[in-house]
Amino acid sequence: MKKFIVMILCLFLMMTSAHASVTPIRDMQGMDIDIGVDLQQQMNAAVGEMLEREVQVFVYTASFDGEKAVVLGDVYESDGPDALGAYLHHCQLTLQYEPEMESGFSVLSCDSLSPEYRCGDVMQWEPFDNDVYGYSFNLPTGFQVTDETARHMRWQIEEGETLSVEAYENPGYQKAMEDYLQNPTGEVLMENEAFGYFYTYGDDFFEMYIASDGMEYAYKVQLAFPKERQGEYLLYGEIIRNSFLIWGGAVG
Repeated sequence: MKKFIVMILCLFLMMTSAHASVTPIRDMQGMDIDIGVDLQQQMNAAVGEMLEREVQVFVYTASFDGEKAVVLGDVYESDGPDALGAYLHHCQLTLQYEPEMESGFSVLSCDSLSPEYRCGDVMQWEPFDNDVYGYSFNLPTGFQVTDETARHMRWQIEEGETLSVEAYENPGYQKAMEDYLQNPTGEVLMENEAFGYFYTYGDDFFEMYIASDGMEYAYKVQLAFPKERQGEYLLYGEIIRNSFLIWGGAVG
């Protein structure tokens, strides 16, 4: 029977292909400085020298006090000028304001804030479809299925590194939010009622709830991971969030 696309959560359309490099999609935060080509090249070179490899830095926030700037970013292997390879680290760079330089800054220091992934296999992604409960998303190929119950799928790559998706009767967005707030799991809560989802995260977990009004099922997505790899796994959570779509199961 043909899948009839009833509704697609518009924010979840950024799908990555099964064998393509993962594009950075961490939400941009405050940017007090402009990251031009010259400054980008300086940062790539500084971090690459520290790691002794060709890399590219994807900056998502930068604060500037008039003298020094603190920059946070994600570091990827470089597969060419416009191509990113495997995710390596979350990093912090401190820049000194140098108005005489074309870039406007010099790099004072850079630090890696999360460890390199052991083998990089998790950066390969493939589409996963649940035909029974009408959803799909991009799944890291490093995760092996441990529970194939259609209502509650579960995958694991190592002990303490798990991904699960649970489908349940949709109570509607407001009720789902009320239920969550009775026993919240994290201090950070991001929500978008227009697209029917909210998510939270902590030192060692990422959770997303999708309860779009008018759909038969709601979904709970969970990632569990070691605390020292939070930056890496929150990025994976963002990739899953952006690729998750609902293509069936409308009430009525």
